[in-house]
Amino acid sequence: IIVLKGSGIMNKKTLKEALKETYNKGIEIGTEFNEDYQKRKSMIAERLIDLRKKTGLTQEELAKKINVNRATYAGYEKERTEPNCEVLARLADYHNVSLDYIFGITNNPCGKYANEEVNALKEEIQELKKWKENIIKVVN
Repeated sequence: IIVLKGSGIMNKKTLKEALKETYNKGIEIGTEFNEDYQKRKSMIAERLIDLRKKTGLTQEELAKKINVNRATYAGYEKERTEPNCEVLARLADYHNVSLDYIFGITNNPCGKYANEEVNALKEEIQELKKWKENIIKVVN
């Protein structure tokens, strides 16, 4: 019998029970990770297909523009392989979208925080307009 400490409570378990519990928890975590990984991989492939079609390019034409082999690029769209960080950056740059968009974190091609930045800039513009109006009043 093995004694495990957890949450301040002492539990008596056989080594077999403890190992089985740990193994099952690991399988559960691994399964969740794999499901998330597959979803992300599918999203990347969908976004790449959509972006390429919007530009009207073939896989071969786009592959040349981002400096990869056509078969390699086709593998990205078919979910057989994943683009590395450098290729992802080139794709985002070429299509003028954020990596957040390619990963499916946001549906805004400009990125997750683009709306917040635009709103902040709008507020700053309004503030500058008020300053301008005040300066004109003082000068006149």
